[in-house]
Amino acid sequence: MLEKKAASRQLRSESEWMLVLKDFARSGLSVTDYCHREGLGKSSFHRWQSRLSSRIDRASDIAAPTGRFIDIGPLEPPRQQPPSRLEIKLDLGHGLVLHVVRG
Repeated sequence: MLEKKAASRQLRSESEWMLVLKDFARSGLSVTDYCHREGLGKSSFHRWQSRLSSRIDRASDIAAPTGRFIDIGPLEPPRQQPPSRLEIKLDLGHGLVLHVVRG
């Protein structure tokens, strides 16, 4: 039985675990569901998550946001109406706010 378990185990490098953890963050799944889907052991997942958490936090601060897409409609006003003022504020977290004004 130990031989079978060892044969199904995949050894991943630190950089591969970084990719796994970034993929998990984008997945929207719970740890249990993600590990089941990817065939990962939860204890290994948590160990690497703890080990690499500071690097992932720094990488996610630099990386583009991975939230849901919000369709705010076309930025061009219909030709029949005069241009109107458009103001958008996005709270990106960690005290960062994106403020866009047109018009």
